[in-house]
Amino acid sequence: MLFNVIGATIFLAAFPLFKDVIVSTSGDISRQLANAHTIFNVTNTVMFLPFVSLFVWLIRRIVPVRGEAMAAGPIYLDLKLIDASPAAAVDAVKKEILHMGTLAASMLRDVRRAFEENDPKMINEVNQTEKGVNEINRAITSYASEIWQRGLSSDLSTVLGSYVNGVGDIERIGDHATNLIELYEYKIDHGVEFSSLAMEEFRDMFNAVQEAVRLSFESLDEENVEKAREVDSLEDEVDRKEKTLRKNHITRLNRGECTPQGGVIFIDILSNLERVCDHAHNLSFIAIDISRLHR
Repeated sequence: MLFNVIGATIFLAAFPLFKDVIVSTSGDISRQLANAHTIFNVTNTVMFLPFVSLFVWLIRRIVPVRGEAMAAGPIYLDLKLIDASPAAAVDAVKKEILHMGTLAASMLRDVRRAFEENDPKMINEVNQTEKGVNEINRAITSYASEIWQRGLSSDLSTVLGSYVNGVGDIERIGDHATNLIELYEYKIDHGVEFSSLAMEEFRDMFNAVQEAVRLSFESLDEENVEKAREVDSLEDEVDRKEKTLRKNHITRLNRGECTPQGGVIFIDILSNLERVCDHAHNLSFIAIDISRLHR
């Protein structure tokens, strides 16, 4: 509604020019009305595309959001863009992927808070955000299919395909965050405690993984090859940490410094975090591939 009101105001200011354009399209009044509607919608969409983020901010101020779940669905996938400008529609896919990435990153933050602050409220937060991530995954896949049906240049089709592949990696990051919160839930349900050393190692591993995820999203957003290469280095570091920390924990198990239940949970945490970093690594490769196309 806000979108149309502002657009109509602008068109009223330029009405004489707009009227001449419409009249020139056809001599039939019914056809002129149809053309006026089409031209208004297409021009309005293209004109306001650069200000999508501003509109989202403004709408959230006008209609307050009650909780994260309400903001968790797709917000950039405007169907009008597909016919108006396929290139703009592909850019909308990119923005939606980054939005999806923000949600996945928030899931990891909530998982970390659950373990470090022993906060059971994070279980529901993660599970609710996961629903939003899955919804965006489905929406992007459907939207991309609609774009492809309109026909794209070879480069634009390749970029869109890369974005769709990236959606799968972000969705998997969300899945691993869900696995991690389930491990936390099992931990509190069974009264499992981690040693101070285990928690220190947990934080060390989490720091590296969250940094890789952050850089992967930034590299995709900015098409920044240097940041993508940093993810590559971090992925190697996380692989080494996972092996080292796994050995350390097995040693603690053998010494009786950790319970078997705690040992299993800790090893599963390491495994899930390592897989999160793998998916961040995949996203960095996508950023590199797209940057080469845009040189």
